This record gives sequence, C-alpha cells and structure tokens, in this order.
Amino acid sequence: MDSIEVAGLQFVKFIDQKQISLIVDRLAEDIKKQYYNSRPIVVIILKGSIHFASQLLLESELDAELVFIKISSYDGLNSTGKINIELDITQSIENRDVLIIEDIVDTGTTLYQYKMTLVDRRPKSVKICTLLMKPSKLQYPLEVSFCGLEIADKFVIGYGLDYNEQGRNLADIYQLKEE
Repeated sequence: MDSIEVAGLQFVKFIDQKQISLIVDRLAEDIKKQYYNSRPIVVIILKGSIHFASQLLLESELDAELVFIKISSYDGLNSTGKINIELDITQSIENRDVLIIEDIVDTGTTLYQYKMTLVDRRPKSVKICTLLMKPSKLQYPLEVSFCGLEIADKFVIGYGLDYNEQGRNLADIYQLKEE
C-alpha cells in the first residue's frame, strides 16, 4: 500500500521494509564494533522502539543485558515538553556502558531529560541509538551516537511508531500526507 488512513488522517509510504533493513544492518555493524569488548545494558524505550530494537539486537548479535522502560512526552501529534516515566531501570548502572534504543528523536525532550537521570547514576557511558531523527526539531544539546536516518519535520507512523496507539504494526514507515 502506498497510502493508508489511520484515525482519520492520510499517510503515504515513506520508508519500505527493505530500506529499514538496510538501515538496521548498518547500525548493527556500528554497534557491534562499539561494544565488541563490553556487555552493555541496553535500554529499550517502549512502546515505539520494540520492532527496531528487536531487529537491531538480532542483527548485531550483541551480548547485552536488556531493560525495558516506558517514558513519553507526546499527546497526539505534538510533544508536551514534559516526560512521564511509567517504567524505569531498577538495577544499578554504575560503571556500566548504557545504550538507549529509541525509535525517533524529535525535539529531544524525552531523551535529554531521561539521559540526565541516567548520568546521575554514574554509568561508564551513555550512548543513544535511534532509527529516525528530525534535526530541525531538536531543542536540546543531545548527542546521538547511532542514527539510522535524518528526516524532515513530518509526522511518521509504522514499524513501532504510532499515532494515538495506532499504526505501530505497519511493516513500512508512513508519513503524514500534506494537504
């Protein structure tokens, strides 16, 4: 399908499964090199990152400790500017390498604020891996170590990304159709 309707909004195909796989393969190689002699704690941000993280970790064959967290700053199409932590890391990350896996970096609000809470716990390192990033929207000095693809400021769904909890199950990534 080249276009779909989700919750009354029209979306057009933006990145297909094959392109996503190529992006994930490249990121997996970079991560494998970075953590060759380490067993990092991989922080997977639910819900949006689940497909990306799963494919990325399988491809990288990374020996890691997986942790799932749930934080958000979105309501509908817009960021609220405040993070809500519903599920957090419970074990110590002191002197450990930490890799945060996120689906998309938009304003950077969620990741920046959450990363600061991790830095206070004295890890050896904290790096961020994201599938997509909107550099024009970034509002914080956030260093992203592994970025799959920089995109324009258009709302996207699919491959874990959602609009009001809809569209996560789409295998391709779609962007909001311009009117």
